[in-house]
Amino acid sequence: MSDANPIVITVHRNQHRERSLAVQEPGREAEDVYDANITQYFQFLHEQAAQHGYRFVIDAQGGAHDAFSYSGNREQRQAAHDWLHTQPDFWNWLP
Repeated sequence: MSDANPIVITVHRNQHRERSLAVQEPGREAEDVYDANITQYFQFLHEQAAQHGYRFVIDAQGGAHDAFSYSGNREQRQAAHDWLHTQPDFWNWLP
């Protein structure tokens, strides 16, 4: 992958929130924890992605079906997907 054209990992914020909260007990507590910490989590992913040659961006508008999408050809998308799955999810990242 070229530094001039890094593979882009896009997090679709609305879908990410929905899926992250779906694995927790329903209620305001999980929503409050998510909302209070998600910016720092996305910053963590941004920093980790940059160290591995990926560009991490946030789609705040939504509209996508998946929580994440990837640019590049099939092999590049698969590599980015595989890398992302080596990172802690939001709930496991929380201090």
